[in-house]
Amino acid sequence: GAAFTSYKEDKSKEDENIGKGLTLLLISTVGYVGYVVIARWFDINGWEAVLPQAIGMVVSAILLSLREGDLFTKKTAGNIVGGLMWAVGNVALLFATAKVGVATSFSLSQTGVVISTIGGVLLLKETKTKKEMTFVIIGCILVVAGGIMIGFTKQ
Repeated sequence: GAAFTSYKEDKSKEDENIGKGLTLLLISTVGYVGYVVIARWFDINGWEAVLPQAIGMVVSAILLSLREGDLFTKKTAGNIVGGLMWAVGNVALLFATAKVGVATSFSLSQTGVVISTIGGVLLLKETKTKKEMTFVIIGCILVVAGGIMIGFTKQ
């Protein structure tokens, strides 16, 4: 489903930095999976994990902002809003992991691709051809269906 949501009809418009993007995605995925697995492995509950993670993320964000020059800009303010929304989902993931396990909670957390895709089209006005929109809709339906099927699996 996620692959369908990113379908591009005109292959010449594909990003030239795909290699760099995939490398960064791999690194961030290892980190994202790692902290969920580590918390579960050492039986750390959600409240115990949130503060150290939040401190690490704030320090990292400040260091990255300083590297770019200005700490507080219009772009930084916009990223804070997105970061706060992500934080709510992150806390929910940590609590869900304790209740239903890593495999189920992590898989269900990835259904956020539906919100991101629809938000990109409606709020950010990403242009899509009719064929691309068809793929987006099919992809979103597949992701939601997958989430429903995962939700019905027994532990």
